[in-house]
Amino acid sequence: MAERFRDAIKAAQYVSQGLLHDFPDALVDAYRLGKSKPRHFASETKDLERVLVDMCRGFQSVSVDYHPANAYGFVAELWENGASASNGTPPGRVFVMLCKVKGRPIAVGSRLAGRPLVDLK
Repeated sequence: MAERFRDAIKAAQYVSQGLLHDFPDALVDAYRLGKSKPRHFASETKDLERVLVDMCRGFQSVSVDYHPANAYGFVAELWENGASASNGTPPGRVFVMLCKVKGRPIAVGSRLAGRPLVDLK
């Protein structure tokens, strides 16, 4: 599901609440890429909102693509639409990936008999 927010905090809340609802006991990795050096945080879903608010700090307008049924754990992307995106500097991007669901690891890019290693539903 794609959404657009004027406020980075609301975008972070949207993603974190969705993940908390869909995967309440998951372990999540979040990566920020952009004009500064890349950043990485590992978090449980219950702590993800704080992490995403910090990672999206400075984003003026944020688009969100949330797709919880992705078979390889890549569940969300948040990217900046604000002034830095229009003045030639690379826009900030935050990627959110599931690492573990119900204690079982998600194998990124791996398949077992044509099916994901963890049933996400």
